[in-house]
Amino acid sequence: MPDFDFKYRLDDVPVKKMKPGSNLRKDPDEAALQPLGESLLVRQLQPVILDPEFFIIDGWRRWLAAQRVALETLKAIITDRPLTKKELQIAQLMMSVHQCAVTGGELYTGCFALLQEFPNLLSKDLAQHVKLSPSMMTRCA
Repeated sequence: MPDFDFKYRLDDVPVKKMKPGSNLRKDPDEAALQPLGESLLVRQLQPVILDPEFFIIDGWRRWLAAQRVALETLKAIITDRPLTKKELQIAQLMMSVHQCAVTGGELYTGCFALLQEFPNLLSKDLAQHVKLSPSMMTRCA
């Protein structure tokens, strides 16, 4: 097993400084990049992971989305050393496998619970907050 023992720091990194590295994913789902970018304009909840030379270890889609909306910086975890090829491939596979999309049922349950808990929250406003189309929110509500 690879040794993922490395030090890291969290920093704001210019999007233009980041470089695509080897990536497990080949299809970024172009249609989803604009809403992802719009959500990054509001708040970035998950940092990208970079090596010391700013090659992307994890966060390729966030980086692409940030470019679509002209975001200048992203929060990034920067490792103190480059990962070996084996470490990189295992890390990317591990992170991709555990990033499952929300199912329709889970989206419905989450939206329904929020709208019940906060009756003054309109479904169109919730759609704007989570960067989904209002028609998608109508199906949830």
